[in-house]
Amino acid sequence: MNRRGDGPTAEKETTLADVLARLLRGIDAWLDFTDRYLAALDQAADGGSKTRVPWRDTGFEHGERARNLAGWHLMVLDRLADAEADDRLERLVTHPALTGPELRYLRARLAHRRGQTDAARTLIRDCLDELPGHIQFHDFAREVGAELPERARHVPGRLFPR
Repeated sequence: MNRRGDGPTAEKETTLADVLARLLRGIDAWLDFTDRYLAALDQAADGGSKTRVPWRDTGFEHGERARNLAGWHLMVLDRLADAEADDRLERLVTHPALTGPELRYLRARLAHRRGQTDAARTLIRDCLDELPGHIQFHDFAREVGAELPERARHVPGRLFPR
């Protein structure tokens, strides 16, 4: 399910990503499922959805998809990072069916795992320039020692160090 809202019902909900993480036992299951997931993204990128709303901007759809699947993408990155699956991870972080700051954040996390700290800093700075109050982005920026863009330094209700 998709966690939105508050209250007793929302507290009992779980994400589909969490359910899948419990079902996928072993690296072979993760690799197989990731291959199928990437194939589904390929179909989405090719306009495979029959329910596409004509007035909706494709860029918006791709950004919304990346935002909705951000938790899943981080799980895939965590599970496959040490599994000699760089080809799959590269396809995921550059997939044409995804866009937006959540995808750049995933790219930054992958760059950091690969030891490309400067690239990770640049990517997370771009993320924070677009979403200056995103706590997860701020946490990662601190982790990699990225300088915050001006917009992200003073978010209403919060004060973040440079």
